[in-house]
Amino acid sequence: MGGAAPKSGATALARFAGVPIVPCIVFGTDRLYAKRNWWPGPPRVPIWLTIGAPFPVSDLDSGEADTRMADALRKLAAATIAHFELDPDDLPATPQHRKGRDVEASS
Repeated sequence: MGGAAPKSGATALARFAGVPIVPCIVFGTDRLYAKRNWWPGPPRVPIWLTIGAPFPVSDLDSGEADTRMADALRKLAAATIAHFELDPDDLPATPQHRKGRDVEASS
């Protein structure tokens, strides 16, 4: 699974404060762009949220901390996809890409 690289600010703040990182994955928020999902009544937009185990970064340098966070997020994303049995339509997409998929599905 792809995805954007996490920003190093989270690990920098955690290292500075001496607190652990708590990885979190949220899937489905990209569907909130569609106007039809804001109309009252069904269908509701499903959102999947998974929170991972905290891990310390205070003893790591910035590069190691960033790598550890990226690895944790990749593993958490894979576990979320497997647990909820998500298919490619459930995974994040840009509004333009999702609109193209919605047009294909309706035809």
